[in-house]
Amino acid sequence: MARVDEIVISNGCIGCGRCVKSCFTDVLRMNPETKRPEAKYLEECEWCLICEEQCPVNAIYVKPHIPVKIPHSF
Repeated sequence: MARVDEIVISNGCIGCGRCVKSCFTDVLRMNPETKRPEAKYLEECEWCLICEEQCPVNAIYVKPHIPVKIPHSF
């Protein structure tokens, strides 16, 4: 299973909630005070990128955890 380091929601977010509605693992939730989505339960993210696809203003970015392999010295 892929691991996600962070879900970034930019200031360009218009609060439409399409990302929240499209998240089948309920990682994204609407904050009732700010009327903007926020990432909860990040460890449940499947890195499907549907939230990025559904955002009409490209205001969300899912940052995957990609470990870098260090080459062995000779």
